[in-house]
Amino acid sequence: MLTTNGMSMSARDGQFANAAFLAPVGPADYPQPRPDLPAELAGLEFQADIERRAFQAGGADYSLPAARLTDFLAGSSGGDLPAERSCIRSKPADLRTVLPEFVTRTLTEAMPEMLSRQRGVAIEDVILYAAETRTSSPVRVVRSPTGESPAAAGLFPAGEGAGYAGGIISSGIDGLRAAEGVLAAD
Repeated sequence: MLTTNGMSMSARDGQFANAAFLAPVGPADYPQPRPDLPAELAGLEFQADIERRAFQAGGADYSLPAARLTDFLAGSSGGDLPAERSCIRSKPADLRTVLPEFVTRTLTEAMPEMLSRQRGVAIEDVILYAAETRTSSPVRVVRSPTGESPAAAGLFPAGEGAGYAGGIISSGIDGLRAAEGVLAAD
């Protein structure tokens, strides 16, 4: 299996920029994969399936599957990659074989508009690497409308690990809501 996560040096002054394109995924998006797997763990299997496909698409040698954004948007199977790119250990791949159809659809609809608002970003220069599957927990810790765990009084699950956020900002906001729940419970 294979997953990726970008990295930028703290000064953000390197030759290559780093960003992630995220698509919302929730329990309604992944079916119960096997009868022997508890429904609460279906997200783990969904995640693992994408990671298996990424490993295969990258040549099964831990190279990252990659594609030019223009190829991805056109639905082509992937052409060449520029010699100079942020991840040299990457191989041309059809990222549509890695990602679920609804994720591909969301990305192809959203990316051109989003990138058109970014100054200095030329769509022709963007390289996509797949897939970042660990932006949020695939398991959600149940909480009541007040934010408290129905199974453990006084526990207020929050943030990425609890399955309610997908990044630093949303985790911070979720943490603030959890703190409000704690204060209201007193």
